[in-house]
Amino acid sequence: MNGGVYDPSTFSGSRGVFFRTTDGGTAWQLFDIPIGSFSFVDTVNGFSWSGYDDNGLYLIRTRDGGVHWDTTYLPFGVVHNDQFFPDAISYIDTLNGWMFCETYYNGGSSGMIIRTSDGGNSWIKESIGISYYFGDAMMLDQYHGWAVTLLGEVVGYELITSVVEHLPELPTGFILRQNYPNPFNSSTVIEYEIPEASNVRIAVYDETGKLISTLVDERQLPGVYRIQFDARSLSSGIYYYTMQAGLYRATKQLIFLK
Repeated sequence: MNGGVYDPSTFSGSRGVFFRTTDGGTAWQLFDIPIGSFSFVDTVNGFSWSGYDDNGLYLIRTRDGGVHWDTTYLPFGVVHNDQFFPDAISYIDTLNGWMFCETYYNGGSSGMIIRTSDGGNSWIKESIGISYYFGDAMMLDQYHGWAVTLLGEVVGYELITSVVEHLPELPTGFILRQNYPNPFNSSTVIEYEIPEASNVRIAVYDETGKLISTLVDERQLPGVYRIQFDARSLSSGIYYYTMQAGLYRATKQLIFLK
């Protein structure tokens, strides 16, 4: 657990620390490491953050039960075009983790969920514009979890992969964007733009040209869209996704690594 101890030498009169027990709570070992909300996936691997500045967030990870921590830096603009502040973090293994955050969005503040599938090296926006802020959260697996809001409400998390999200951006043309992350593990995000109402079809194929999945096949209004491709049932390898909209056709490569 994390907390604070009395320290009159500091400005606030206390300092952040991290506590660990290996005997069910009878005895606790103190580490002088201030961390935010944290998530351990086993007795040695854990994730947290240690603070932020005006440009980004300091993510930390331990591989020895909290004795030592490695630091990486996550610039705000990599995930979202404004600042965000994590309220809770939850990992289900050493690759897949979620941060439940608050951010500025569309002229106001809102909740946001971001996700990593590579141990925190890269993150994607999974949901934004949520009307409440988070107090704590726990993921049970890749598709289900629970969160507590600052109003004391308990809300359930469920990843919906078949819904096309309409983003608050203006299209600049017919564009199929590169998926992210790429390479990816389990799932990846595909975004695309259409400047006029069109019949849109987006499909995924393997290296032999066999159809794997049709992600979109409908008429859509002008806009920028996002959909998630879930590949957990597939074998590792190179795949291709195509977009057809009117006379426009484009193909890009995605790499799935289990």
